[in-house]
Amino acid sequence: MELQSTLNLYKWKRKRRYLVNCAWRSLGIWQTIIAVMFLLGMSQRSTFFVKGFMIKSNFNQRHERASVLLTAVAARKASKKATKPTIVASDTTSLPYRLVIVESPSKCKTIDKILNEYVQTNNLAFSYQVTSCYGHVRDLSKEKIPPSDSAAFPYTVPGIDLSHHQFKPLYQIIEKKKHIVKELRQLASKAEKVLLATDPDREGEAIAWHLNEILQTDSIDDAGRLPTERVSFTEITPSAVLDAVIPTHENDAASSAEHSNLRRINPHLVTAQETRRLLDRLVGFTLSPILWRKIAPGLSAGRVQSVGMALVVNRERERLRFEATEYWDLEAKLLVATESHNEQSNSIKAKLVSVNGQYVASEGKDFTAQGRQLVSAEKLHLNVDEAHSLANKLSNATWVIKEVTSKQVRMQPPKPYRTSTLQQDANRRLSLSVDQTMRVAQQLYEAGYISYMRTDSSTLSSQAEEAIELSVEEVFGSTEYDASIRGKGIGHVKSSQNVSFAQEAHEAIRPAVQPGGILAAPELLMGQVDDVALKLYRMIYQRTLASRMQPLLTLRTRIAIETTEYGGVTAEFRATGSVIVKPGYSAAYAASKIDEEAEGDKQQLPHLKEGQVMTLETVLPIDHATQPPPRFNEASFVKELEALGVGRPSTYASTVKTLRERAYVGTPLKENSRRISFRKEPSGMSKVAQRAAGGEDFTGAAQGPLVPSLSAFVVSDLLEKHCSIIIDSGFTANMEEQLDWIASGDKPSEYSVQYLNDFYTGDEGLAARVKRIDEAVDADDARRVDLPALEPTDFASSGDDIALCVGPWGPFVKLVDNNDSSNATTVSLPPGMAADLTLISPEALRSIVATKLAGGLVLGQHPSDGRNIRLKTGRYGAFLQWGEDNEEGTTTHSLPKSIASMRTFDSFTDDVEADSEENAGLFAQRLGVTYDHAVGYVELPRTVCFLNDKPIVAAIGPYGPYLKYNNSYTSLKATDGDVLNVDPATAEQLVIERIVNGKPKGAIADLGEKDGSPVTVKRGRFGNYLNWKRVNAKLPSEYQDEPSSMPLEEAWVLIQAASGGSKGKKSTSKIAKSSPELPPAPKRPMSAYLHFCAAKRPEIKSTVSSLGDAAKALAALWAAASETERETYIKLAAAGKVEYEKTKENWQKECQEILDKSKAAKPTGKQRKIAVIKKAPPLLSKKAKSAYLFFCAEKRPQVAAQFSGLGAVTKELARQWAETSDRSKYEALAQVAKESHATENVLQT
Repeated sequence: MELQSTLNLYKWKRKRRYLVNCAWRSLGIWQTIIAVMFLLGMSQRSTFFVKGFMIKSNFNQRHERASVLLTAVAARKASKKATKPTIVASDTTSLPYRLVIVESPSKCKTIDKILNEYVQTNNLAFSYQVTSCYGHVRDLSKEKIPPSDSAAFPYTVPGIDLSHHQFKPLYQIIEKKKHIVKELRQLASKAEKVLLATDPDREGEAIAWHLNEILQTDSIDDAGRLPTERVSFTEITPSAVLDAVIPTHENDAASSAEHSNLRRINPHLVTAQETRRLLDRLVGFTLSPILWRKIAPGLSAGRVQSVGMALVVNRERERLRFEATEYWDLEAKLLVATESHNEQSNSIKAKLVSVNGQYVASEGKDFTAQGRQLVSAEKLHLNVDEAHSLANKLSNATWVIKEVTSKQVRMQPPKPYRTSTLQQDANRRLSLSVDQTMRVAQQLYEAGYISYMRTDSSTLSSQAEEAIELSVEEVFGSTEYDASIRGKGIGHVKSSQNVSFAQEAHEAIRPAVQPGGILAAPELLMGQVDDVALKLYRMIYQRTLASRMQPLLTLRTRIAIETTEYGGVTAEFRATGSVIVKPGYSAAYAASKIDEEAEGDKQQLPHLKEGQVMTLETVLPIDHATQPPPRFNEASFVKELEALGVGRPSTYASTVKTLRERAYVGTPLKENSRRISFRKEPSGMSKVAQRAAGGEDFTGAAQGPLVPSLSAFVVSDLLEKHCSIIIDSGFTANMEEQLDWIASGDKPSEYSVQYLNDFYTGDEGLAARVKRIDEAVDADDARRVDLPALEPTDFASSGDDIALCVGPWGPFVKLVDNNDSSNATTVSLPPGMAADLTLISPEALRSIVATKLAGGLVLGQHPSDGRNIRLKTGRYGAFLQWGEDNEEGTTTHSLPKSIASMRTFDSFTDDVEADSEENAGLFAQRLGVTYDHAVGYVELPRTVCFLNDKPIVAAIGPYGPYLKYNNSYTSLKATDGDVLNVDPATAEQLVIERIVNGKPKGAIADLGEKDGSPVTVKRGRFGNYLNWKRVNAKLPSEYQDEPSSMPLEEAWVLIQAASGGSKGKKSTSKIAKSSPELPPAPKRPMSAYLHFCAAKRPEIKSTVSSLGDAAKALAALWAAASETERETYIKLAAAGKVEYEKTKENWQKECQEILDKSKAAKPTGKQRKIAVIKKAPPLLSKKAKSAYLFFCAEKRPQVAAQFSGLGAVTKELARQWAETSDRSKYEALAQVAKESHATENVLQT
């Protein structure tokens, strides 16, 4: 590529600042200057320095344009040290080349090396260039085309033309991929052939089709060869890549098209992928807007995700309805006499099986799913008294061996990994999430270590079979390889639906076959990949070898022991044990299933005979309780989806990720649970969805079980009642089967349009169902949460209705008077209750509402001033208020997180009425807040002791209790003591250990102090670095392994050099652009509603305690106002609008005149800079302080002592300002400041 075309392509003038910034970070200032001088035509010696940029660049999407530009400058010569390829990934020579396009840029270097080594070895007349398209280059557009038949299509779906029921997709090039497409077109135009080597699945086939459409090379030349061909390989190894790309007889032109791996794009796979994409777009863009309008923004519905959400919700309903049942059995410890008197007696453990011939319920599966009743009435359910009574009777009974049976159990080896089984095993064994597993597997595949990781198949190629045989014989010996398994074709998974056609051509997930026909042992990858990737590879390696090894043989023995009591009670006990006869495949891979089954069979049983008498040592009653159905974790969730036939390997990870991002599922925080500190903060729709689910208390914990949020319950209920097909697993599985038929060619391409019409149109189609929701379902009904504990009851006695709802600002409790529906009270649900649904009950919700209506519960009077201490609830949970709402000096105080979020809230007793005085008094006790605690909390922060004449202060902040010393903080953990009673000795010890002697935040080594500030070594994204105040310097390579060994003086020299001899952060100045000064635009007129609010706000202000309540009250008054009452404000608004239009017209004319004059007299070049300096306006004084700023200046010291974060302080000041009724003092100060400000400006100008 020529330099000039590259400059034109990337519009150098617009990109130069971005390029310089990128290069400066990677090359340094001097190399960047030389590179830029060359690009401007001033030097040709910069190609030496450009290579450094290639070595150090990150090559992600933000740096693609800069890296391409600088690579082109580098004389088209790729650096051998480059870690990742750019768009042009191989050398451009004078030879004609064949262009190979792959999906991921990380594959380019490996594939390019393999192909061009083959070219050089065989002296071919052409070369290969390998480049990347970075995934999909086209997608459905956002353009909306109104359908011609609005009755059949009431909603417009972006990217799909619904005219004439054709469901025509509207594709467009993805905005971020336009520069890549331009580059691909240029490379393809000069290539003699284009090979599309995208991934071997439906998505990869679709990407290849889109590339073919964009490049417009799908035509046959005069020689009959295909300019564009499709190739695929399941592993990135020399043999696999060469077999796929290089025809069998390169000189035979006809053989190229007949080669098994060189083919045309499969139209059936493309149609199947396109149909799935259209289905996803139809479901998402038709259902999601309804959820936004009826429930809350940020929610979404999907073809697979909604089924998964319903599975989790239904499992949680079963758990909430479950009632635990206690049951008992007996365990006996028996002694067996030995034949030799010198040997000690053996003891065995046996469990009770039956009493008088009736089997005893001894397992949870003996009871129903609800946990209360027996599955079979013929079984005996022992209670505590019966178990103890039976144990006493059998203590003097005779114990005789009734039967001894032994059998050999043969366990077949596990199949090689498929996508779903890999995700499940990685979650169980390595604690990796589904998303993490797929990302690490992708890295291993692209590096050439494993085969393709998205597959439903368990088959292995003949080459892989030979490599496995060699590896097994080398590691475990020739006798351990089971040749009978080879060639049988274990085949594919058979669930409730057939397996995807697209994946049937794949192999199982296995280690890649390396040169020499062997599988690389995990030890060979040490140092080549990170620890997580190495663990995952080892797991795949062990499973692959185990799949072709001998079965595991165990000998299991069962002993039946009969005991008869003199009173006639006959009981049978049973003892089991197992011994491994031949380890077989377990030598390579010990399956967790084996461990679980062998858990109760670990005891070694001696040789026993029937009729042998045993001696009782002890017989003890054992207590058990039925357990609710377990929650799904990511492994069991994927297993359930696969069993139901919902989704495909490529969708499992994205389904789980979407459910978590939309806060439909989460892992709620518990008192001692670990927060995800490294997780990216949610934004946009994800943030709104998290807020609707209950906030970080629901989604902020580390990996764990999948717990549905309240928003998941609401959405699932809405879909179940009005659009059940979306959450019907059978319907979705059938949909997958239809797509498989299309992919296999069993159905014609026209069937896709027919199926889309059947799904979307008609009275029972998706569009009609959603329209009925839109027209018939009320938002208040849609937002109501239906929990087993909140089932509708008779409210005739109370005359009101209590409901739990989900809205845009999170879950809230709503109390509606049945006699007056307009009289409703809403209260935010505490975060802890949103995270733990077992705490929710009608009584608990009523108590929360009653607390708000009463203005909080009075816990007592403070001993110092006699003012009330109230316990209140708000959006973020419970808090304390010292003083009354309108009382001067009233303050609010935080409670510990576990108490504030009400995670410790105890359930209400049945004999106490929810709205009674007794219940109100118990509310604080259920939270664990007593009067003494309240007095202590409102007096925080408190000085615990002094250390070196500086106080150690204990307080509560947004993240919990902490100790403060010398402007440094350390968390006060539960094991350190309570914030109210931590003693001076403990506080002093914690401060010394964590603050005085501790390392600064984020530091991995402390080198010493300079000018009163520490010089430390910190860990950064690109390695360790030196830090002093706000100055960072590069850490020399010789100290990277042991940074603490670096001398302080040497580090200080580097720090001074980095800071340019000045302390603190350097700053740069910029010359402001000259522009004419325009008069301010006129203020927009007030609406009738705003005039109404301005008139009514003074009288409303005295009756409410917050700005939010005032806004709600004003809105209610405006809604209740008659047309006559509104007429006055409508006239005021109309008059204001007329005046505004006149003022706006004059302002526009004035601005246009100024711009015209400025344009005529606009200087150029150096004169412009001089004009900017000469005509710089005088520095006017800052804007005068408002009354609110004077209030903040007075109150901030007090508030800052109570809250640790700037945001928390600002919120508290705003809340106090809203509750301040007398503002005359601050308004007077603001008026004086305003007059002084005006005087200063007059003097300066």
